[in-house]
Amino acid sequence: MPNKNYEQQLKWIDAELSRLWKMRGPFPCLGAVLSGLKISEGNLIAWELDKLIRDDIKEEVTKNPWDFVELLFNGDASFLSKNFKISISDTQKAT
Repeated sequence: MPNKNYEQQLKWIDAELSRLWKMRGPFPCLGAVLSGLKISEGNLIAWELDKLIRDDIKEEVTKNPWDFVELLFNGDASFLSKNFKISISDTQKAT
């Protein structure tokens, strides 16, 4: 069996893992928590919140994503893109 050099493939894998790790943002568990609660598109919501917080789209934007989660759970999704149709049940809120 010939000895193969996988250096290029390993560099690509390392670069992709680094890129994905950075995409997790400063709140890496937020998407997992939302998804774990069976909230539709939980990871995408977390990603959008990360962009919102990083970009300071609004002057009154908080730096705490959990403040936005609280707003979501109280029925306010006005800060998200219009593409999101958020529906959080009483069971999800209680959990």
